[in-house]
Amino acid sequence: MAHANAQSAPFTTQQKINAVVLWFAGLQFLLFAGVALVFPKELMQAVDIHAVSANALSEVRAFYGGLELALGALLCFGGLHVARQRPALVLQAASFLCVGVVRGLSMLLAQSSSTFLIVACISELFLAALAYWALRRSN
Repeated sequence: MAHANAQSAPFTTQQKINAVVLWFAGLQFLLFAGVALVFPKELMQAVDIHAVSANALSEVRAFYGGLELALGALLCFGGLHVARQRPALVLQAASFLCVGVVRGLSMLLAQSSSTFLIVACISELFLAALAYWALRRSN
């Protein structure tokens, strides 16, 4: 019976914050997945990749659409369950940190950037920092 009561107990303030952080990041992944699935050609053109063959567009949809869909769903699901919030926040921090750091380093190495790449990098690093902040507050 204690287990049932623990499941129905209201979220603490920190757990609510964690849920908002996870849902915010999860929706970012889901939005990007939707764009990749529906507009793969336009998405790739935004970063100067000209994927025009059916095979190339299928790959964009599968990898970017599918992977982003899975990550977004996992983060949103993690936000719903207190026991899953911490692992979901770690996933958020690691995912966005790795992508943001590699994107930033790539721009530096290539000595080239675009508004899209800069905004994406800043957003990714912000979402990683937000997850780290939520993790630190949860201790």
